[in-house]
Amino acid sequence: MKARHGQSVTLDGEGLSCPAAAAAFGFKLLPEGLATGKGLVGFGLAVEASVGAAMFAGMPHLTPGQVGALHLFPLDASLQVPDVVIVEDEVEKLMWIALAYLNATGGQRLVGSTAILQATCVESTIVPVLENRLNYGSGC
Repeated sequence: MKARHGQSVTLDGEGLSCPAAAAAFGFKLLPEGLATGKGLVGFGLAVEASVGAAMFAGMPHLTPGQVGALHLFPLDASLQVPDVVIVEDEVEKLMWIALAYLNATGGQRLVGSTAILQATCVESTIVPVLENRLNYGSGC
């Protein structure tokens, strides 16, 4: 959120307030309440613990130690070429980015991957890094 509002931030596992994000980036293990799905039932995001557990079991993630920290910054303040660019906007505006991607890749259909729960860290960051492709989500 700080980068979205113009700040440059470097985060490690201790700097991430979301335990699921810390697990997705390989900084920490997923807490038991999330891994079992019970936490998602408590949050009202899953009707049964097994559904919540499946959402996390299928979550793409980096291996522990794959990255040491995350440097987040607004694109217009970049002094380096970023590994990933996250764009948040209205659906129609994002459609034009998807169309540009389709043109750049020869028109292959876009495939999206989401479990809603990890939109910014997994859908917008981990999936593009691991699969070397554009991905999209509808928010966290």
